[in-house]
Amino acid sequence: MELPVLVENYDPSRHSGLLERVEELYVGSFPLEERRPWDKLLGLLSTEPNFTLSLILDAKDGSFAGFLTHWLLENINYGEHFAMDPRLRGRGWGRALLNVLWQEPCPRPFVFEVEPPTTPIAARRLAFYQSLGAKIISTSYLQPPYAAGQQGMPLYLMAWGGREEDAEQYQRMLYRYIYHVPHSLTPSGGSL
Repeated sequence: MELPVLVENYDPSRHSGLLERVEELYVGSFPLEERRPWDKLLGLLSTEPNFTLSLILDAKDGSFAGFLTHWLLENINYGEHFAMDPRLRGRGWGRALLNVLWQEPCPRPFVFEVEPPTTPIAARRLAFYQSLGAKIISTSYLQPPYAAGQQGMPLYLMAWGGREEDAEQYQRMLYRYIYHVPHSLTPSGGSL
């Protein structure tokens, strides 16, 4: 299948001019509570070998179309943030990209967080991922806060290729490697 987009891992020598576009889309696509501070994300690019910023580029002209931030952890691939330029949404590019990514042979499940379907856009997003074969593996997941003074966010944990019975193991990995917090949190964000 020929994709309408290219995916390239961020390389400062080739893509530094695109960081402003990534930041604009990142800030515009995710509420403050669902994203890490921009300077912390930039720091991960040079300090965290398991973290990748993948740029999604138009296959015809190489222009910026979106991004995916993801982690390679012990036995999962964790998709932290995925966003397409709003002007390009609805063209099927995100669907085509995820179809290819999720169909490639990979020994690790692709795990990610998604908002519960409490708004029409959140319901559409959830249905979109489910239409690609992703499954809800936990509806009681709490995303720890990215910054001091924030509260944890109740989200769903989803996976392509993952199993519901492994949700607690995946949560422990995310809490340990991504959020650096204890395994068990209460809905208020404190430890049990």
